[in-house]
Formats: sequence, C-alpha cells, structure tokens
Amino acid sequence: AAKAARLMLNLITASAFIVLVSLERAANLGSASPSGELRLLASFTVALMIGLRGKKKGSLSTSGAIAAVFVGTFTFNAGVEYAITLLFFFIASSALTKLRQDLKSQVEKEFKKDGQRDWIQVLANGGIPTLFAMFASAPPIAASHPFAQQLAFLLRGAFLGYYCCCCGDTWSSEIGVLSRGDPILITKLRRVRRGTNGAVSLLGILASIAGGLSVGVAFVLAGNLAALSSIHQLFDLQGKAIRVVLCSGLAGLAGSFIDSVLGATVQFSGVDRETLKTTNKPGKGVTRIAGVNLINNDAVNFLSAAITSVGMGWLMAKYKWV
Repeated sequence: AAKAARLMLNLITASAFIVLVSLERAANLGSASPSGELRLLASFTVALMIGLRGKKKGSLSTSGAIAAVFVGTFTFNAGVEYAITLLFFFIASSALTKLRQDLKSQVEKEFKKDGQRDWIQVLANGGIPTLFAMFASAPPIAASHPFAQQLAFLLRGAFLGYYCCCCGDTWSSEIGVLSRGDPILITKLRRVRRGTNGAVSLLGILASIAGGLSVGVAFVLAGNLAALSSIHQLFDLQGKAIRVVLCSGLAGLAGSFIDSVLGATVQFSGVDRETLKTTNKPGKGVTRIAGVNLINNDAVNFLSAAITSVGMGWLMAKYKWV
C-alpha cells in the first residue's frame, strides 16, 4: 500500500509538472494562450506533492512543508526556469544534507538528522527569490517598455544569484565538513575545528563553485526547455548562456565567501567541553572559538544570499544576459 501510494504521488507530481511545461511551451511558441487558473492549479499540485514527500522523508518539518508549498506554488507558477531551479536546489541540497550523517553528528552539536528544515529556514532560502520570480513574470514587467525589460533582467538575475548563493553555501557546508583536515577560519587564517562558522577548506570552496555552476546550468537549460521548438536546441548553449553559467559559479563562490565572513564575525561558534562538538550557542561549558552571538545561521544565510542577489541582478541587467 505504501509503495502504491508513493507511486501515485510521483505520477501526480510528474503529470502536473508536464502540464506546467506544456502550458509555457504553448505560450512561448504562440500556439495557445496560457490558462492562469490551470497553471496555478498545476503549480499548487506539484508544490503540495513535493511538500508531502519532503515531510515524509524528514527533509521538512510540518511548518517547513507548509512554507515549501507556498514557495513552490508561486515559484512554479512564475515559469519553468524558476520551477526547475528551485527543484534542483531542493533535491540536490537535501541529498547532500544526508551525506555522511554519522560523521556530521560527531562534529556539530546542533546537528539534525536528515537536515530537517522548518518554515524559517524554508523562507530564508526561498521567500525572497519567490517574490523575484513573481514580479519578474508579472504582465507589466514582461511588457515591451525598455524600463520594464531592464527590471525583468534585474529580477531574473537576482533570483538566479539568490539560489546560486544558497546552493553554493549549502554544498560548501555539507561537503566541506567532510574534509580530512581542519578548516581555516577566514578572518584569522588559523586552523579551527570542523563545523566552525566562517571556516573554509579547499573541498568546501570547490563545492561552492560547483553548487553555483549547477544552479546556472539548471536555470539555462530550463529556459531552453520552455522555449525550444526542437529537442536539439536544449543543449545549444552559446554566448550569453555560457556567461550566465560561469557567473553562477562565481556567485556560488562569492555567496559562500560572504556567508563565511558573516559567520566568523557576527555569529557565535564555540566548542562544548563535555561533548567536544562545535555549537552555535554560548553558555555554560562552552568555550568560544570565534564570532559574537549577534545573529543566527538563518539570518547569515539570508543576508549573504540577499547581497549576492543584488550583485548578480545588477550584472545580468547591465549586460542583458538572462
């Protein structure tokens, strides 16, 4: 029964997503007018199925699943390239979070099995880019007026930059902690314990670039998928598309760097003397490693992604690459 229910969920999700892609392709090719109600229903269906699946697998708490449905519905409704970018980030990051959980649980005191995300974490990663996607795809923004087109480039670039940062930082954190040696604190250039906020490693740096590049590839391919008239065009990446992907890799690296600087300065890191695990919370029995207890990890993630999105949005609007 459980297997049949899982199969049914997958079929519903796939069917609704195919409807979304078909509607956008038809609109882009001029063969049909988009149905707003059907598109919104399909978007909600996909988001609901993914939220339920994330809750069942432990990637999302109840509040996180509800927030994911909200974020997913309005992001998917904005367009296929936004939808696939969000899906890629969620699926890839959830998979990496579950990588070597046995080792991560020995390093981090606040470690949560399966990296379960609540509504605050979901909105910190997906709330702002959802607004970017909604406004970028709104009819006034999609109009032919030069200012409207410039604003659309800005918002699309900001959306891409936000997820490049989130993905780059997540990949850096989840993969970097698996490095054999201790990382280096970015502000003091000294070795510190694994799991320390603001600590970097070569493996983590490479992971942040890979995360950003992957988001860029997903965004570009999704845009081609919605607009292509033949399957041969899907991987026809030239000129602007390649520059967008390369800039996405840099955005992943830059976002992770900003996150590390903030983590090393305005976020507390310490070691619990009893468990010898790193912790983000000062208190009795905790020896400080770096940073002050000014903001938490969710705020650090939000600020670093917001800064990256501004830079990426400006770049994409200046050169009209997206």
